[in-house]
Formats: sequence, C-alpha cells, structure tokens
Amino acid sequence: MSTSALALGPFVGWYPYPFLDVAKIGYGWTLLNCALIAVLFLGLGSLALWADRRLSRRRATMIA
Repeated sequence: MSTSALALGPFVGWYPYPFLDVAKIGYGWTLLNCALIAVLFLGLGSLALWADRRLSRRRATMIA
C-alpha cells in the first residue's frame, strides 16, 4: 500500500484496492483502513520477531 495510490487515485479515477477507494468509502474509512492494516503488519512483525528470538534461544541451549 502506498501513498502514491491515494495521491494518484483522484486523477486517474481508479484505486488498486477496494479499501483505498476514497470515492466510494470516503477519507475517514480509507484512513481507518490504512491504520488497521499498519497495526496488523506491526503485529505480524512483532510476532515474527518474538518467534525468531524464542527459537534462537532454544537452539542455543541445544548446542551448549
């Protein structure tokens, strides 16, 4: 998701994703959708980091 999609959408009359379509859902919902997606990606990244650290510790104790 990129801000260029939001910036170019009004000029070309097309948005690549339905959750970004400002013409149909408005700026409020579009910004809320972007915030929710950002929170989702931050959560998934945190989960991946947590799993990586946990697996690294487990592997280190198995080697020692």
